[in-house]
Amino acid sequence: MKRTIAVLLSIIMCIGAMAFAIPAGAETEYNLFSDATYTYTLSDGIDFWTNGCTDTGRTCLTDGAFRRTSGNVAFNDIYGVAGTTVEIGAYGTTVIEFTLASPALLEKLIIRSARRSGNRYLNIESIETAPADGSYTVATYTESAAAIEGAPKYDGADQYFDITVAFTNMLTKAAKVRITLNTYDGYEEQYILSFDEIEAYGNVTSVYNVASDIAMSGATAVQPGQPFSVDVTFSNITLPNGIVGCDLPLVYDSELIMLESVELITPTAWNSKSVNLSPADVSLNPYWLSLACDADDLLTNTAYYVKTNGVLGFRLNFVALANGEAEIKVDNDLDNGLFIMAVNAKDFKIYGANGASHTVTVSGAAVTTYKVNYDANGGSGAPNSQTKLDGSDLTISSVVPTRDGYVFLGWAKSKNAQTADFVAGGKYTVDESVTLYAVWEEAAVPETYTISYNANGGANAPESQTKTEGVDATLSSIVPTREGFTFLGWAKSKTAQTADFAAGGKYTVDANVTLYAVWKENTAVEPETYTISYDANGGENAPEAQTKTKGVVVALSSTVPTREGYVFVGWAQSKNSAASEYNPGDNYTADADITLYAVWRAEHVDLVLGDVNFDGNINSLDAAYVLKYDAFMLTFDDAQLLVGDVNGDNTVNSLDAAQILKYDAMIIDRFPAQN
Repeated sequence: MKRTIAVLLSIIMCIGAMAFAIPAGAETEYNLFSDATYTYTLSDGIDFWTNGCTDTGRTCLTDGAFRRTSGNVAFNDIYGVAGTTVEIGAYGTTVIEFTLASPALLEKLIIRSARRSGNRYLNIESIETAPADGSYTVATYTESAAAIEGAPKYDGADQYFDITVAFTNMLTKAAKVRITLNTYDGYEEQYILSFDEIEAYGNVTSVYNVASDIAMSGATAVQPGQPFSVDVTFSNITLPNGIVGCDLPLVYDSELIMLESVELITPTAWNSKSVNLSPADVSLNPYWLSLACDADDLLTNTAYYVKTNGVLGFRLNFVALANGEAEIKVDNDLDNGLFIMAVNAKDFKIYGANGASHTVTVSGAAVTTYKVNYDANGGSGAPNSQTKLDGSDLTISSVVPTRDGYVFLGWAKSKNAQTADFVAGGKYTVDESVTLYAVWEEAAVPETYTISYNANGGANAPESQTKTEGVDATLSSIVPTREGFTFLGWAKSKTAQTADFAAGGKYTVDANVTLYAVWKENTAVEPETYTISYDANGGENAPEAQTKTKGVVVALSSTVPTREGYVFVGWAQSKNSAASEYNPGDNYTADADITLYAVWRAEHVDLVLGDVNFDGNINSLDAAYVLKYDAFMLTFDDAQLLVGDVNGDNTVNSLDAAQILKYDAMIIDRFPAQN
């Protein structure tokens, strides 16, 4: 089992504002190839040529001295033709093998000023990585090329590009990188590779054990049945901006001691601005101690950083069970699963800490214990077993199982019980071992409500409608008439001057209602109007533009565009959005012109848990979409709701975003919903 930093609320500032001040002392992105060594291998044996530098010391590709700069592009290769630093003869293939100064977590590579024209088309055949003492494996990645502004053209088209290779999964502990290049891209004549520099970016793993130390203190001698506490705290914190989140594996001897609860120890300045993301089931072993800062102004307010003098950690509340030496450990032994997180200028970096252990001697009269087991009884997700002490009450696990089409009522001793004897989080007081069975009740048929319409002095009001509990109703598109008046919409009050709802809009409240027509007497003054435009964004049959009158609610067109091979998700103000902000028929209330772009999802795209923007990657962008959805800034379709629920609690929210970030950091290799 491997966990990553509890970064959940640390990134909300990034997503909400998309621009923020960087704290003093923040780091800058570092090219990992700048201190690497490398070698060439050419399949045809032809040597390479260079321009502006020599490569005998194997420095030309990584010296950082670009032969072109943005805004002042100056290309002069050895032929007097606009070019770059290095030209390598490559009638076959060229293999460049880099050896890093330290193993690293690789995120991306960049090939600067690569030529892609005619027989000088630089093509990436493969990229492989290897640990210091292991063999190469082929990396998976996505490739994008950005044309260099101001560079000379080839037959009128761009030919110089910065090529970015983003690895699909962060490559951990990479010590060697092997890049195979050729010039084949449909041209019969292969010739020369021409580019400037190759760069690599990620995190150097050697910083893992220098961030801070963990200290453990508390009771060292206890008697069976006695409660005691052990504090796990950080000291000697050397991170650039302090700790903002952590994830620690706790291992203890569950035969001798029992973990009852965990409390946060946070700096005074944090007050309530922190969240404990640890599992609810304290019977887990190992138990993961997770913490994230919940400060909205995290990135600009240093009061919420834990520095050297700060106190951050957890209070572990145990109960002794039986005689012996019980060891409590927070360590790096679980697949390097101990991390601390700090903020730098580019993104969130992961740092390590030195673990600790604490020994408690339990001696005295033995305590009788009992096992409380849980059976999901046709459902799934039952809690782990718990241990009850003789004569002491046990707090029943707060973990709630699930079952499609049923409502969980609680726990009972009988498998066939119709009513619950115990509730999640309640007390079990009997001194005997027991198996508790989940009690289920079939989900009730949802209630229905009536939406009635009153023309309110006009005529031709729509017929009444039925609304189902929990399901949005689309109001009738029929518009009543009244001579000398303009219909503004519908309101709950008979005397309303402004409308609450538009014809064809949404009604979401689970209650009976009568909607009254809102009228405005016609005058000679023409009201101010605005235009709602639609862009099919690669599709066809976009709705006609609509005119919105100032102060009048408008229902967006119900016309749905089409695009072969794609499913329409909704409308958004950004052309590149992967999630919708408006759906057909939604109310539009703003007094402003707007262009809405169709949001598409590939019809046959493979649904991958966590990939909510369907770009084939599971990374921080997906977490950003989930947090925006949770903040009601975006609308998800059914597919996005399905893949966004990575923790399997049937809700898409910030907890799912935290899991996606953990997966992106390659510290977990699957989501809780897949367990």
